[in-house]
Amino acid sequence: MKKQLIYICLLLFFVVKHAALYANEPDSAYIFAYSSGKNDHHNGLHFAWSLDKKKWTTIGAEASFLRSDYGQWGSQKKMIDPFLFLSPTGIWHCVWSLNQEDGAFAHSASRDLIQWESQSYPLVFAGGNCLSPVIDYNKTTGTYQVIWKTDRSAKGYYAVETKDFKMFSTAKKATVVHNTKVAIRLSDGNYTGTVHKVAWQILENLLKKQQLDAYKGKLNSERMVDDVQRFASLTPLKGNLKLDEHIPARKISDLLIGAFFEDINYAADGGLYAELIQNRGFEYTPMDRKEWHSLTAWRTTNRETVITIDTLSPIHENNRHYVTLQGKPGAGIVNEGFGGISIKKDEQYNFSIYARGKSGQLGHLQVRLIDGHGNTIGEKKTKKLSKNGNSTNWIWLEM
Repeated sequence: MKKQLIYICLLLFFVVKHAALYANEPDSAYIFAYSSGKNDHHNGLHFAWSLDKKKWTTIGAEASFLRSDYGQWGSQKKMIDPFLFLSPTGIWHCVWSLNQEDGAFAHSASRDLIQWESQSYPLVFAGGNCLSPVIDYNKTTGTYQVIWKTDRSAKGYYAVETKDFKMFSTAKKATVVHNTKVAIRLSDGNYTGTVHKVAWQILENLLKKQQLDAYKGKLNSERMVDDVQRFASLTPLKGNLKLDEHIPARKISDLLIGAFFEDINYAADGGLYAELIQNRGFEYTPMDRKEWHSLTAWRTTNRETVITIDTLSPIHENNRHYVTLQGKPGAGIVNEGFGGISIKKDEQYNFSIYARGKSGQLGHLQVRLIDGHGNTIGEKKTKKLSKNGNSTNWIWLEM
């Protein structure tokens, strides 16, 4: 009887003790979002957390929860002065400076601070630069305002407005910056960033994400040269393999079959995708890649030919850009393809284009494939661009 009573007491103590732990778990915490600037600003967005906004603990050593993907490797892909903002709809928005030269800032959004949407880099201040951007929100109009500093103008601050971080107003001088960063002292130094009160579950998810990333990093750092030490405790195992043709065949899981694919070095566009013309819709933009523009991969056949990008009466509202060509008869434009246009002997290649003439007096278009020395290796002529010499509408030509 006494033993049973002792067991019951111990069990009760265990239940009460752990219930107290769960009961004492806070329902919220503070997180500090910042960038240390180490590794030449390549380490991305970091977090630290606190219960009282006095004692702060970093989540991992230089653990990255969001990295910049702007520009070329090495010299670019930097996150400078990130600013994190929680919208009234519960969406987190992060903006940051890209460098000291470009008149663009970076933006990405997330619902949980772990999975982030595709980044965009709106060019909002051509000829200037965007330094230390911050976000403000107007509850009355439901409009966000992105404000930044610049050292390219005596006016100092500029701002654009947006409702979706896709379309932006024209940059105007800004006089007031409502949202500012705070300075926090961490174990390895002082940093500036933004402080936010979040549900405890959000903090737990960030901690788990960092632990999982650290574990994956450890696995990825393993090398075969270390197998002798890593598997030193294993003993040899001998076995016999017997093939039996009478055993019924078993279906192989499709989860065990796959191929690694990465859209790099023209693996997708210019690779698996059959389109051979690069930037065929004249839609390339610095928002996608720093060095891109509407005429990337295009050039004229001679110096006298002039080409411009226009949007007046486009083919479709979702394909607004087209090129306008001005020059003497025989003038043309050349597309370089994806590092060239790969062709094979005896293969059939289809060509199509929407075209129109301003005056309605154009005839045929001559389409050529030329080699690196300008020699024609294949050519064909389209049907007439205009009918009876008076059509200025878009015409679909294919061959």
